[in-house]
Amino acid sequence: MTERRTLLMTLIGSLSLLVGVLSLLGSTAIVSDGLGLTRIGSATSGPSVGTTAAPPHAAAAAARVVAFGAIRFVLSILLVVGAVGTFGVTPAGRRCSIAYAAGWIALGAIEPLALHYQFGWQVMVSALYAFLLLGLFSRPAWRAAFASSARPERPRAS
Repeated sequence: MTERRTLLMTLIGSLSLLVGVLSLLGSTAIVSDGLGLTRIGSATSGPSVGTTAAPPHAAAAAARVVAFGAIRFVLSILLVVGAVGTFGVTPAGRRCSIAYAAGWIALGAIEPLALHYQFGWQVMVSALYAFLLLGLFSRPAWRAAFASSARPERPRAS
């Protein structure tokens, strides 16, 4: 018996698609900033007025920003693929969504340390959606709906 897509799955797929596309745009901006093409963020620039932080070594900071931007880009692609798979209730949709969620949580723990910015509420808020995805896709009903055995097999041509 094939499981059907629920309204919650459609909502999560839509939200994942939106977050994924916006994240693709944001990660592109981060890479651009790290390459010195734009000055959107502050990770590659010196301290602002009122701060006591020493300016980061420009080349090392830029390389780290580009690396984390590229990781964010790959995670964003995983989320977009997961969103499309969620609409089709495919096993790949579940796998990509879980991979995104685990990667985003790990990134949120490592990136503030590597780029020397404060780990605060912004990092926690950005991880909330990842925790939501992990929780939903780990539920027994969702695991069953996305299981490959739930998909009917098509007859193969000989």
